Amino acid sequence: MEEKQITLSGCYGAGTNHLRLLLGLVPGKEIRDFSGRRLSDDKKLYFCTNIQYHNNITSTESNKGHNWGRQSYWLRVESWTREYYKDTIISHEILPKQEVIFEVGDVDRVTKLYEAKCPGLNGLSYKEEYDRNKEWSNITVRGITTADVTVQTDDFFESNWVEKNLQRLLDKLDYGTVDIETARAVHHRWCNLNNILLKKRK
Repeated sequence: MEEKQITLSGCYGAGTNHLRLLLGLVPGKEIRDFSGRRLSDDKKLYFCTNIQYHNNITSTESNKGHNWGRQSYWLRVESWTREYYKDTIISHEILPKQEVIFEVGDVDRVTKLYEAKCPGLNGLSYKEEYDRNKEWSNITVRGITTADVTVQTDDFFESNWVEKNLQRLLDKLDYGTVDIETARAVHHRWCNLNNILLKKRK
């Protein structure tokens, strides 16, 4: 039987790729390394916290010769591995139907965070990126989504999101059970790095 495929929709900077990792922590679910290989369950936590979300962001050198450089290290990791994933699909468009959609609360925060990771904003001005991200605000009020689950960015960026929301999200998606301590460790690392990047943003 073919595995259920989950579509995660959100603007740049909302955290769709991070939620993909959290979903991948479910035993038997998918997290990919740089070569596209599917990690075994016992290697997922180390990969997330020591390789993808390594915290040596002030150095020009880091794990396996990868560095943060001008563009955020983990943004590049997400780009390198995206094509290999089969269980989850990332979309940066508001689709007619998706399993999970990210609704932006603080548009400025999401835009600043993405700019901190991608200073060039893919050739857009800050205002252009802000306006694009604003399209993802109030989507439930505007009635433009049929998602099974809506993730609020203001909540998702908080370190206690996992214990309050992750298993409930997994239950709605019928996606399995996750070890909350493991998921919390990954999410806390992501939140801490986000805060560091925002402070370093010029």
